[in-house]
Amino acid sequence: MAFWTSTYLEKVRNFLARTITRASYRVSNTWYEGTINSFEVIDTKAVVFIGIPSGVPPGSVTITGVRLYDHDGELAAEQPCNIVRTGMQNALIKFEFELTEV
Repeated sequence: MAFWTSTYLEKVRNFLARTITRASYRVSNTWYEGTINSFEVIDTKAVVFIGIPSGVPPGSVTITGVRLYDHDGELAAEQPCNIVRTGMQNALIKFEFELTEV
């Protein structure tokens, strides 16, 4: 028997979608602003798409980390990654957070 109700878990997922307001990404040792293209709840997952613009920084680069911040500007999540972006490409990073009781 589950401790949390499905209604409450849905509220938690929606809370995340409302309060995560900013993203950044790391190239070398420098953090740059990304764009949260969408953050929505799909079934039992909170799903965020982060846009990485072409040319910032210029040239081919390797993105080595992504961060999410809440509406108070505090770090909410951080994930290392290894994504190669050429100078003429935008990148779109998708994160899925499964929020269920186990």
